[in-house]
Amino acid sequence: MKVRRIEIEQQMAQIQVDAQRASLSVEMRRRGMSVEQDSPRMQVSRSAPDIALDLERFHDNIGLKSIFTLTRETAARAQAQVSQSIKRFASDADFIGTLPQTGNPIAQVARQHMLESAVFDSGRSAVPEGAIKMEGKTGELKIDWSKNDLVINWNQFQTPIITVEPKASVEVQLAREPVLEFTVVEEYIPPETGQTLDTEA
Repeated sequence: MKVRRIEIEQQMAQIQVDAQRASLSVEMRRRGMSVEQDSPRMQVSRSAPDIALDLERFHDNIGLKSIFTLTRETAARAQAQVSQSIKRFASDADFIGTLPQTGNPIAQVARQHMLESAVFDSGRSAVPEGAIKMEGKTGELKIDWSKNDLVINWNQFQTPIITVEPKASVEVQLAREPVLEFTVVEEYIPPETGQTLDTEA
């Protein structure tokens, strides 16, 4: 006996999805700044101390030195004082120029000099009392400061530049199409064999 049956073959559809993420770049532009600074300036005016000697009675008492000798000795003492002042100014300059500095080194040096106390040592002399007449004048130190000025100028504000490259995208494709096939298959079934039994008998 011939029979027919139907065979069904089915293939599911397949979808392919390609997603691309967006890339974001940010460019920060720096804002320009200009600084104008006027440094403080110090002006120092100094008047050295002076002393005048009347050696007339001194010459009368000792009768040894002439006015020319005394002039040379006075010049030598002045030169020594100038040399000592130069060393002192050099030492102060080294202190002021040392980095780093805290506070105001120039004012510190000036304050230190103003607070120094001079010690007078007369020593011993065989000169009779009152033989030398002295007339002295104290020195003077005056410091004038100019103002310190600082000006900061900013350029126009710069906004950041934001760029999206590449942009976000989603692409959907049908990678495999659906398929549905019907096939009719014919088969042959052999006849049954055997005897028929009567169960009621």
